[in-house]
Amino acid sequence: MIAGNGNIITEGSLIKGLLIVALPIILSNALLSVLEIVDMYYIGHLGEASIAGGSVSMSLMMVLRVLFLGLMIATAAFVARAYGSNNYDK
Repeated sequence: MIAGNGNIITEGSLIKGLLIVALPIILSNALLSVLEIVDMYYIGHLGEASIAGGSVSMSLMMVLRVLFLGLMIATAAFVARAYGSNNYDK
């Protein structure tokens, strides 16, 4: 992940850099979707009330996931700004 000169990859192909960063996120989201499908398959054997409960819980988990993702993105922006301005005390 670090180029030969010690810098984080900021040079070279933009597509390659984006894929290096985005591929783990894409894979993680795809696996979470597969997990939810498998969960609903097994919950489906328990009846209609169980399916409804599973759907509600999965919706709640999605909301929480989005909230924490937003916090992570905001934190990364603040850290990057402080790091870029050489303000390590922040």
